[in-house]
Amino acid sequence: MIVLADLDGNNLCVLCHSISPIAYESNQIKNKLIDGSIHIQTIGGATKKVNVSVICNIDQVSKINLMNSIASNFKIVDEVNEYICRIDTNPNWGKAISHIKDRNKRLYEADLDFVIEEII
Repeated sequence: MIVLADLDGNNLCVLCHSISPIAYESNQIKNKLIDGSIHIQTIGGATKKVNVSVICNIDQVSKINLMNSIASNFKIVDEVNEYICRIDTNPNWGKAISHIKDRNKRLYEADLDFVIEEII
């Protein structure tokens, strides 16, 4: 089971149905030299990233959006690890089930990209 929560342990989704393996991203400058060879300069260390697919109700969507706007940390717990992380890009929410008229019962889905700060 995968859980997305704030640092106080409050659950922020109805369902987390997938989590990607950790991806590494680095800043690289690539230059082609006069002799045709390529020189690659890596600046800084690699950033660890993970993608999580979630389904949330309207209150959880609002809480995630608010936490993202003030750069708050999230906690992701999967079967093996706990990650302390921040959202990398703004979530793009879509309706998970479109025929529900009651606003409080609607569910929304998104793929959230996180930058991992710490693995516990």
